[in-house]
Amino acid sequence: MKAAFFPALFLATAVLASTSPPYAFADPLQVILERGDTLQVRRIEPAPFDMLRITTLDGDFRYVPTVRIQAVIDAHGQDRTADVLGRRGTLRAEEVPHSAHRHALCWRGHPAPECRSFLITEFGILGRIDNYPFQSGESRVAFTFDLGWMKNVSDRDAVGFSGYAFASDPSARLGIRGRYRRWLSRDTSVDLSPGVLLSGEDNIIDYDPPGLILGATLNGSDLVSLTVETEYSRFKDYGDGPFNPKSRSDVSWRAGAKLGSGLGVAGAAALFGLFLYIGLNGGFE
Repeated sequence: MKAAFFPALFLATAVLASTSPPYAFADPLQVILERGDTLQVRRIEPAPFDMLRITTLDGDFRYVPTVRIQAVIDAHGQDRTADVLGRRGTLRAEEVPHSAHRHALCWRGHPAPECRSFLITEFGILGRIDNYPFQSGESRVAFTFDLGWMKNVSDRDAVGFSGYAFASDPSARLGIRGRYRRWLSRDTSVDLSPGVLLSGEDNIIDYDPPGLILGATLNGSDLVSLTVETEYSRFKDYGDGPFNPKSRSDVSWRAGAKLGSGLGVAGAAALFGLFLYIGLNGGFE
């Protein structure tokens, strides 16, 4: 089951990503009104009684008298007022060639409208801040990997999910996380990722799923990020015999850095290759 977890998640991610329409909205037109108010619109066309019918970005219609129109500016900053008022022409945002950097699905995330959705491929190296209560002298270093998908639901917000894998000297975990991203700028964002740990193992004590995890991450260009996360786990301690296990729990804190997008995949592949090389040469014996 564990071996099939990430292949199944990758397939689900690809299916969800493929449902995104294979287009992005073109740059909107700007309609400047008589008092300096600016409307972002998709379409302008003549209407009876010396009016203009304007289609907003949400698809709603609005009728504006032509005397209120001061200027119509296209996505390239060109004044198209004469085309609309003088020639009584119809102007559509779709007629403006939109940027080649608009995508329905991005590998490296950016806010809408540049990316409608994007993949999550994060490789992390974290250190445990507190002590592992069941074994002394263990390594505090842990590796994490997230594979998932997010959709921009506005120009500032994105939601989605990711599969989560964690490995350290005493512990291993697999789970799934919901994700919320708040874009602070085109290249900077903050992620919150609460999740459920579905399975796991520990060296000297039996892990008792499910567990809980919560992460917070500050992203830079969706390539490098700083992260902190906390985990709540339960265990069964059979130290007094197989028929009378004691229930124990632990709350752990970790902090570190992550690589995202292509760097995340490269980092995970490099670590896997290193472990494979060591294993093939008898290094784990």
